[in-house]
Amino acid sequence: VKSDALAVKLKSVEMDMAAASTTEPLTALQALRDIGKLPKQGGHVLINGAGGQVGSCAVQIAKVLGSKVTAICSTKDTDKVTELGATTVIDRKKTPDILGQLEPGKFDVIFDTPGKLSARKISKFLKPKGVYVNPSPDDMLDFLLGKLFTLFSPKSISMIMVEPKKADFEQVMQWLEDSSLRIDIDSVHDIKNCAAAMERQNDSSNKKGRVAVKVEGGF
Repeated sequence: VKSDALAVKLKSVEMDMAAASTTEPLTALQALRDIGKLPKQGGHVLINGAGGQVGSCAVQIAKVLGSKVTAICSTKDTDKVTELGATTVIDRKKTPDILGQLEPGKFDVIFDTPGKLSARKISKFLKPKGVYVNPSPDDMLDFLLGKLFTLFSPKSISMIMVEPKKADFEQVMQWLEDSSLRIDIDSVHDIKNCAAAMERQNDSSNKKGRVAVKVEGGF
């Protein structure tokens, strides 16, 4: 592993929290700041899947970066997403026409964490130089058509492949230390109980955060 892909854990951050704070916050940070080119202040962000692990990180990071957040999530997550800093929360379970609730040309970045939105239809809600970011398109044909339709436009349709970067790890660690970023941990399991950890990780019915595995002590 290259040295610029590693960072030293701060003493103030517990090991379990550090372990649970890698992929998701880095994905959110790089999607908003690097791919989305989010303005330093005064931006508007739409986050789909705001109640999930990547989405909840994105809500908090967008707020720290000085943007207002419109969040789409399930009913069970509306209170949490509001608490994390979303300005407007749309309950997807109670809103049949989600796109009808959005203002055309409003958003600097639309971050579609579950990849469920239509790239073709959502692009009209971007500002003239806005960016739609999708980690894993549910409909690749629609995504490619969206890119085609914006080919001669300053708008952009992009994917995100997270990269381990020392500076980003250090930034996330700093946010954890000063409580700007909250990562929920559902449970911690010894590595000898790895099967139970995997079972819990795959249980989407009532899992309330990340599942961590403690390797200290071995099997």
